[in-house]
Amino acid sequence: MRVSVTIASSPQLNEQVLRGDLDMAICSPPQLGAGLYYEPLLTEHFVVLMPEDHPLASRELVTPADLRGHRLLITQADCPYRRKLEMIMQEPGGPPMDAMEIGSMAALKFYVQSGLGAALVPLTVLQPAPAETVIRPFKGNAVNITCGYVCRSAEYPPRLAASRLYEALQRGLPQAGAEEPFETIRRNA
Repeated sequence: MRVSVTIASSPQLNEQVLRGDLDMAICSPPQLGAGLYYEPLLTEHFVVLMPEDHPLASRELVTPADLRGHRLLITQADCPYRRKLEMIMQEPGGPPMDAMEIGSMAALKFYVQSGLGAALVPLTVLQPAPAETVIRPFKGNAVNITCGYVCRSAEYPPRLAASRLYEALQRGLPQAGAEEPFETIRRNA
């Protein structure tokens, strides 16, 4: 079996699967009617990461309203997480969001560590958290994203090597919808 890993945004991965450039992808759900099969595999639980000296660092829990007036580091415009975050941040009203776009979810934590702002990031990216930063739970789970297996509809169920990889993913990943215990966040704070 030969496995090659491509890291890209969910829309890019979905397009590559549709074109046949990739046999499968692990990403957020594709658009309905896209000709892709999707099966949820895990839920990414988002938390707020901020520098230790951030004005909100002393809070036990951070809300969307709390983030108003503070620079928020966000991902690129086509990122499903960013679209959810923008909708949530519009709800409390008030001034427009002070945002700085960072092209990579994995890179956000290093920009936070440099003191450029706070970011909502998946808890899994923060194992371990960067030095001189703190992790705080974000109120509710409205930003959490379910990720899953995507392939062309005509190619499900997967065959041969793809089937073995698919089964390994099902066994090795936490179940979609499983709640991330608050204690995990607290231990890492």
